[in-house]
Amino acid sequence: MCKRFPHLVVLMVVAAWMTSSLGAQDERERMQAQRLTLHVKSETPIQGSSTSSSMLMIPVKCDSDQNVYVRGYLKGDIFGAPLTRISADGTKTTDFNLRKVQGFEKAQIDDFTLGLRQEVYLLGSTAVNEARVAKFTDTGEFESSVTVDAPFIPKQIAVFPSGQFLTRGAEVNEKTGAATGRPFTALVDISGKVLSRLELSQDVGSSPSPGEDQKQKNAAALEMGAVYVAEDGNIYIMRVTNPAVIYVFDSSGNQQRRLEIVPPEKGFNPVTFTAAYGRVVVQFDRSLESTAGSEQIYSLIDAGTGERLIDYVSSPEVGGTLACYTPNYFLFLGQGRSGLVIQKVQP
Repeated sequence: MCKRFPHLVVLMVVAAWMTSSLGAQDERERMQAQRLTLHVKSETPIQGSSTSSSMLMIPVKCDSDQNVYVRGYLKGDIFGAPLTRISADGTKTTDFNLRKVQGFEKAQIDDFTLGLRQEVYLLGSTAVNEARVAKFTDTGEFESSVTVDAPFIPKQIAVFPSGQFLTRGAEVNEKTGAATGRPFTALVDISGKVLSRLELSQDVGSSPSPGEDQKQKNAAALEMGAVYVAEDGNIYIMRVTNPAVIYVFDSSGNQQRRLEIVPPEKGFNPVTFTAAYGRVVVQFDRSLESTAGSEQIYSLIDAGTGERLIDYVSSPEVGGTLACYTPNYFLFLGQGRSGLVIQKVQP
């Protein structure tokens, strides 16, 4: 496995079934997009860090002040590491540690999302097929928690400005507790009550009775991906399929758009994405299909139309973990001489 991405083991499952046959229309789309190479313009060491950039869990996220939120791996306990906020000057300012909260000492932490005032919501579970949401203040103090009143395997979470949640994961059979191979996407209120199940058009697992092979494909697509709340108040959900599929929901939970993002080249597979400033940035990686090492291309997409605007090719000095997109630069987490660094990256 590529040294820069040992945390992408599950993508080997995805790559095994992703189709590489792309039509003439897809070829024209890729050829029309402008292509630029990303270079590191500055590096800021993260104080007290000895962690390798290859030992980070994705996604990494940013708030409006360009603080970076990241989780690392704990040896032998990959879902137990706290979430850490790192300021733009490289200072680790706050830890959000679910394991220190009474009743969550052995919780599995699956995902996190950010509120409007830099409050943090951690999605975790303390029992099989159970999802719990814990809210922390911007100073890292535990504030409250709710349990989602439906059984499912939790994967991702986002919070609307209203305080309601969008949760996604894998559906389970309520009698047996076994995964059905179908997605679970729901709008949840602040008390944990499921207000509605959301059906995504042409979603993975849309077949009512998928076979075993299809269940494995669906599980791989649901395992990766990410969910983001953009500054426009919309929520963006990515399915790691080929082409990548991104769904856009408004604050009422209504699906607005479905975007299909073809790979920039044959042999590239989607990994994760971010959404900001009316744009979507999808990371594509070729490390799983090439013996020459990892290679990344970041496709900048118009969030309204799905038009591919620019393909950014990552140069070797750029770190492997995308943190933020702004109209003027990207922020990456990379590996410096003595630990992690925040890289400001531009073409």
